[in-house]
Amino acid sequence: MAEIGIDLDNDLIERIKHLAVRYYGDSGDPFIGRVAEVALEMRLFWEEQVKGGADEIEEPLAHWEFANAQPSEGKKPNGVRHWLFRRR
Repeated sequence: MAEIGIDLDNDLIERIKHLAVRYYGDSGDPFIGRVAEVALEMRLFWEEQVKGGADEIEEPLAHWEFANAQPSEGKKPNGVRHWLFRRR
């Protein structure tokens, strides 16, 4: 299996840990990796189904809200992190 280094801010890491606990019962490294792996699989599957490009149809929106999360202002999304976990 290949390893990819992705820089994530603390807020996103906490959200990924939350998903790992919710779906796998643990927030250890293997489960965090599984959440990222599933996000990549979902994104690639979605792009395969679109077949005409991501700009030709409306992308589903998700509004994640966490009670203690502070909005991250002034941060620009980058690379793979933005591609996998972007929010509109």
